[in-house]
Amino acid sequence: MQYVYKANINRFLQIAQQLFDFKANSDNKESIILSAIEKYKQFLKTMSMPVTLRELGIPDKQHFAVMAQHCVKHMNSGTIGNFMRLSPADITQILDIAF
Repeated sequence: MQYVYKANINRFLQIAQQLFDFKANSDNKESIILSAIEKYKQFLKTMSMPVTLRELGIPDKQHFAVMAQHCVKHMNSGTIGNFMRLSPADITQILDIAF
């Protein structure tokens, strides 16, 4: 979410408002979205769900580039995703954020 929210700020703002009752104005949209993402992570933690790749037992970032290439290897466009098209470089950055 952190990586793609800027592709459609209003959609993520709507999620923040509907799920977490955030009230928004034009001055604080981004901070509201980031707060909602953090609140969602905290919600997952209350259910003992992992929120990072480290928590899933992935010890390092060594294979992120290879993992990203595998995500797109069967795609003619070399990208994946519908909300936002993601290249291997994008996927690697998302994995870094998730680490």
